[in-house]
Amino acid sequence: MTILFLLVWAATLFIFIFITKATKLTIGKISEIQIFLSLTVLMSFLGYPILYFKLDDYRVMTGITDIKIIVTAMLAASWSLIGAILAYGILDSISRKKRFLNYPVKDEENENINALTPIFLFWSLIFSVVLFVTYVYISKIDSLAILESLSGKSVAQSRSNMTNNFSGSYHWYSLFFYDLSWVCSLALYALALTYRSVFGWFLFSIFFLCTSFFLTMTAQKAPFVFFLATIFLVHSYLRSGKMLSTAKMLSMSLVSLAAVLIMYILFMGSGSFISALSSTASRALTGQLSGAYNYLWIFPEKVDYLLGRSFPNPSGIFPFDHYQITTEVMKIVNPHFAERGVVGSQPTMYWGEAYANFGWVGVLVAPLYVGAYFFFWKWCIGFIVRPHIKAVATVWIGLQLGRFAFSGFSWSMFPVTLVAGFLLLITADRLSKANIKYSHF
Repeated sequence: MTILFLLVWAATLFIFIFITKATKLTIGKISEIQIFLSLTVLMSFLGYPILYFKLDDYRVMTGITDIKIIVTAMLAASWSLIGAILAYGILDSISRKKRFLNYPVKDEENENINALTPIFLFWSLIFSVVLFVTYVYISKIDSLAILESLSGKSVAQSRSNMTNNFSGSYHWYSLFFYDLSWVCSLALYALALTYRSVFGWFLFSIFFLCTSFFLTMTAQKAPFVFFLATIFLVHSYLRSGKMLSTAKMLSMSLVSLAAVLIMYILFMGSGSFISALSSTASRALTGQLSGAYNYLWIFPEKVDYLLGRSFPNPSGIFPFDHYQITTEVMKIVNPHFAERGVVGSQPTMYWGEAYANFGWVGVLVAPLYVGAYFFFWKWCIGFIVRPHIKAVATVWIGLQLGRFAFSGFSWSMFPVTLVAGFLLLITADRLSKANIKYSHF
């Protein structure tokens, strides 16, 4: 059993690399699909041997020990990785052969810096709205989780009140202080980097500090780390021909690791470097796998297949009651959270939610949907003209699509965040008054 498990795990990685090369996806090239694949391999696949051999004491302590479920989850993860890249590769290959996609493209980046004033005003206006909405949001909160953590108090209740248990439309507030502030910061960074604008760097520094606070005020660690990574990727996209060398990957990893360790010590009270490092590795490599494990034993044994009830139901327009799958699963996995009034969350990769809704049929079909979804957004990004804005769109949208690796898939059916961010970027692109001509994809 052990040898077979290791063979399947290794074979999946080999097939993944083979298909990547066959579909002409250059390893190290910054693209939407590559960001997703990197996150999926890291967060949703590499850690299975750790669970199989019970090398993570915390996961063992929480009951993730059933070898049959672990192997089953690994097989589902293998298909979710290979199926998605196959679907994307086939669609991409067809589009290249048929040449049916025409994009507006710019001959060169030659805009006078004085013409950037409308762009600076545009992003400043958007960020002003972000600041106002964030102020309204904070005014509705009794305490900030980040301040609670820095004072040595437990952040679980405060974080719950700021997110899952927030008495209001948290997702609309977070759209502004979490997502749109992120877009604004990346856009200003790319603008300042491209045109070497002193005023651009000044604005970016303000945006960066505000966004950093917004992303950490719930005492969550991953958002800020991803934020730093996206800045690094935008820089590499613009300065290194869309390529990320091994040395740069290592540098980005070390900076991200350092940021996570510092936040673990500050927010979680980890008393030592080793403890913080262990917690970081556990969260990165097996955190999402534990979610997949729990989904497999909960559905349909504890809860019947949802048959679409976890899908978005805005304003109740569809004839079903929305099932908050991440919070409901957490109630089953950690009932003591609910007893303490803490509303926790147990997300997992996209195939886990597909399984919870439609069983193994969902697991089989979901990767094809994900591959097609990536192709659609690649097509959308192609209509952005300016290189510095396209860099932001590629990286930011790529990270948003990377949510498939750790946050289910129903969010993609009502992608308010993606649409809002894309509209801002395409508007900024058109404000640059580029000379447009059409050329084949």
